[in-house]
Amino acid sequence: MKENFERAIVMTFQFEGYTSDLKGDPGGYTVWGISEKWYPEEVNKMAKMTPLNAKEHAKTIYKRDYWDVLKCDTLPYPLDIIAFDTAINCGTQTAKKLLNETKDWKDYLFKRLFYYSLVIKEKPQMKDFLRGWLNRCLSLWTAFKGV
Repeated sequence: MKENFERAIVMTFQFEGYTSDLKGDPGGYTVWGISEKWYPEEVNKMAKMTPLNAKEHAKTIYKRDYWDVLKCDTLPYPLDIIAFDTAINCGTQTAKKLLNETKDWKDYLFKRLFYYSLVIKEKPQMKDFLRGWLNRCLSLWTAFKGV
């Protein structure tokens, strides 16, 4: 649903702070969750903007490269928001794969949790990020458990 993008982006900005440069994060330096690894020119521009302007720029990228790529306007609520968040945190290919394997939004979140377990198994050095990933999933579960 089109109006759900606004709901999704509000949640995204609760998870993705203004700037981050965590040791071990394969995405490197980020501005509002937009990673220098995937968007080096955009991040460079955003780093020079005011936080509010950078946030609006990030919103444009999220809409174009995540929400629209997953066709979230065609997904039922709250799967649209959860798939969008998955694309941001795990990549669009993983988000699409989980959409193809899922029955409903709850099943989707369980499959996402399983995906994280596979990431840790393959890359044990990523375990420092597990708590944040789990908290993100739990926040989504809590937000939608009554749906």
